[in-house]
Amino acid sequence: MRYAPGARARHARISKNASEELRNALHALDFEALSSEARAQTLQVVLTQARRRDAFTLWHLLSRVNDTERPQVYDRMATLVGPPAGVTREAHWR
Repeated sequence: MRYAPGARARHARISKNASEELRNALHALDFEALSSEARAQTLQVVLTQARRRDAFTLWHLLSRVNDTERPQVYDRMATLVGPPAGVTREAHWR
């Protein structure tokens, strides 16, 4: 079963307008046993498919990805909505 539009992922609400490809990739990250390579490819789908309206989902994804993946998610989110004034990428990891 894949996430339906507007479904609640493990820790984040998915936009009802999110693409099916994004919903499927989030489902795979949450529930499927992926090899390192498959996980990296699936994360790239998430990052490529994410739009401004998906920034909240990316925010919650930050806590569910590993230390190698986290900067990629943060950078995409920052590209879509920009961090608050005074928040830097480096400060986020402290």
